[in-house]
Amino acid sequence: ELVRDSMTPLRNAFIDDSIFQAQMSSGRSDTIHLGRIKSRFCALADRILGPEVVREVLITHAMDRGF
Repeated sequence: ELVRDSMTPLRNAFIDDSIFQAQMSSGRSDTIHLGRIKSRFCALADRILGPEVVREVLITHAMDRGF
């Protein structure tokens, strides 16, 4: 319930972090590191919702477009 009530700021933080990470790796040939992304998303969730509210982040789709 807490996650659902805070979905907008949580989703915004995830999107902002994804954009930041994409800019940081621009021009490198690395692939997507799902473990690192999930770890960062869990840390963001802890900051927004409090510790241990979110224990796992499910990523259903990820694509490296190569830009």
